[in-house]
Amino acid sequence: MQKIKELFLKYYNKYKEIINYLIFGVLTTVVNYISYVVCAKLFRIDLVISTSIAWFLSVLFAYITNKIYVFESKTNTKAEILKEIVSFFWFRILSGVLDIVVMYISVNLMKFNDLIMKLVSNIVVIALNYIFSKMFIFKEKKNIDKNIESKSALDTSDAPVNIFRYIIQLSMMIVTIYITYWNFSIINILFVLLLLIIIEIILECIENYKYSKKEKKDNFLKKIFRFIYDNFHFVILIFAFIIRLFIFFKLKIESSTNLSTVGMLIYEKTVVGLLGNKIWLHIFDSLYGSIVCLLIYLIAKELFSKQSAMIVSLIYTIGIYVSAFCGVLTNQRIFSVFILMGIYILISSKYDNMNYLLKYSIIAVLFAIANIFRKEAIIYIISIIVYVFINSLKKDKIKKGTIIVLLTCAVYFAINICVLLAMQKSGIDKSKLKNSDVSFKVFNIAGNANDKNISNKNMRLKEKIHIFEVNQKQFWNSIPYNLVFNKLENTKVSIFGKEHSFNSVLGYITTYDLTLVLFSAVSMTIFVLYSKIKNLEDKRIYLLYLIILTNFFVYSKIGVDGRYSYLAKVIVYILAAGGIEVVRRNAEKEAKELNSKSK
Repeated sequence: MQKIKELFLKYYNKYKEIINYLIFGVLTTVVNYISYVVCAKLFRIDLVISTSIAWFLSVLFAYITNKIYVFESKTNTKAEILKEIVSFFWFRILSGVLDIVVMYISVNLMKFNDLIMKLVSNIVVIALNYIFSKMFIFKEKKNIDKNIESKSALDTSDAPVNIFRYIIQLSMMIVTIYITYWNFSIINILFVLLLLIIIEIILECIENYKYSKKEKKDNFLKKIFRFIYDNFHFVILIFAFIIRLFIFFKLKIESSTNLSTVGMLIYEKTVVGLLGNKIWLHIFDSLYGSIVCLLIYLIAKELFSKQSAMIVSLIYTIGIYVSAFCGVLTNQRIFSVFILMGIYILISSKYDNMNYLLKYSIIAVLFAIANIFRKEAIIYIISIIVYVFINSLKKDKIKKGTIIVLLTCAVYFAINICVLLAMQKSGIDKSKLKNSDVSFKVFNIAGNANDKNISNKNMRLKEKIHIFEVNQKQFWNSIPYNLVFNKLENTKVSIFGKEHSFNSVLGYITTYDLTLVLFSAVSMTIFVLYSKIKNLEDKRIYLLYLIILTNFFVYSKIGVDGRYSYLAKVIVYILAAGGIEVVRRNAEKEAKELNSKSK
């Protein structure tokens, strides 16, 4: 009995906060119910007024119990108490509105079962209320983690900036859950759980090895691992390049897309003209795809840790679609390289001491070059402008922020205008200077992709939601294998000496790739939801949040295929390193505790 009691106390102390939150959550429901019965039945008060009184009393009860027994918040002044109360009630109103919206969309519009959706909605609301309380209301005053501490650490005293950050983070919570939902399937979630378990075991082994008291004798295998670890930036580049070349030559991919930018046409003609063979275009594309893998590693390492960056870059590298896509002569990869280079320069601590005028001029030049190849760089320029604006709301930073925004826009648009004028003088058709092909940009409710005269004003709310859902699913969930494997359909492929129908093999490839995509989405969601709790906050992360949100809202009204999300999904993978970092830090903490007990 004593052992059971000790075991109970051990787990209670470990999960005390969550257990107390659930207990007082149940009691809050009881208070709400009893208050309503007393007001409506005993005192015969109006239904709406009784409901309002019951809600107010239950939320007040929840605030007091959460403050004292759950989060053990310490407030020293009346102003701090008032701020807590207002924040607590405000976020409860917010979660209540979310509950109503979820029920209206799922039951009234999408015709789901109301009892099931009410249960789902309540679970979401309970989770969000806990997160809101932990992150925003009863947030502990902790020092910034030493691994994160830099010029980019958040200034929590900066109220105007934090208002925007809260809005961005709340939006990211909703969007990340939404993206994960669209990639969800039972078979993929099982593989994702397995992958998470494997990664957790690997990280625990690494951390336990670091803190182990045993002598670490070097053998040949350990020397190889040490070399790979120390030179991983070279290893990932070479490894990714070999995979992409192998898949391209093995499958003999000969696909091509209709190139819609003059920059890409000129680039192709130049490469073929100088090297004399189209095969070099695919080799260079494989190199660009490998550089994307490298930049994923470098950016994730800058924001999180080397171990998390290594894992997430390796997972992206072994994706079959992103590797085989190098056989398709399209502009996504070279565009992505220039954009990611600009992002890396912006967030890397290596460039903190660079003159900010030079720094943002280089970023604008990189984005302008990217825009020559693919007319989407404006999405990333907008993200940077908003990012700079938010971080410049303090009086001492407004002038510098304004200069940065004006300079970035001036350089970016000046280069694009000069290129446009040069192209026009060369006699190139103006329509080829922009992405104006309506056939893959407009999608209506009937699925007619060629109708330019879609009237959103005449659409019902249900139809607008349907278009939004279709566009988002197409953007985040679909993988356009038809661009890569169109010539392999209905053919036989040899695998380990045995012939198989490629259509059946493609089913396994799809499951594999969607598992990796879902893993990145789940890991990103974990990070976004728990970043403040795990003290992983860094203002540079908000740039990546803004990029995801901008892509999400821009492509909510534009019907496109899955290749348009190429770079957006790269950003998802980078943020996925944050989810892996949560696991790594937990493993590090347990390894330290185990090592301290063994001394």
